[in-house]
Amino acid sequence: DKLPVNFLYCGFIKKALPNARIVHLSRNAMDSCYAIFKTLFINTYSFSYDLDELANYYITYKNIMAHWHSVMPGAILDVHYEDMVNEAAETTKRLVQWCGLTYKPELLEFHKVDSVSTTASAAQVRKPIYKSSVEKWRNVETELTALQFKLKQAGAIF
Repeated sequence: DKLPVNFLYCGFIKKALPNARIVHLSRNAMDSCYAIFKTLFINTYSFSYDLDELANYYITYKNIMAHWHSVMPGAILDVHYEDMVNEAAETTKRLVQWCGLTYKPELLEFHKVDSVSTTASAAQVRKPIYKSSVEKWRNVETELTALQFKLKQAGAIF
């Protein structure tokens, strides 16, 4: 599940399910924030509609993930979005192996599956992996200058 607040639950998940494999999909901070900002989350995530609040959210997320890594070393696998789209087979193999499952090439053909998807990106799961969302924030870079500055000040981006 990829909801924006799931990082809060890592400790609860590990406590309730000690053998759980937690996967943390991270992404370029600016792309991540831009994706959240442009998504209409109906009646939820009020932070997603204000760039200053979104920066605070992202900084908090980074700090909490650092905390989870420090108190649960080795319990969370970090997977970078950019690796997934640029090196899908290798990254998927690593992810599947870490989960204790067997890799099958058809895992990369998820877009051919007819099952229901109820995420904000439901249309995207019907397409093969694509790279057009990498650095997409640059299309509106001028409008995101304050966000970028605040993230840099907090050390969330370099």
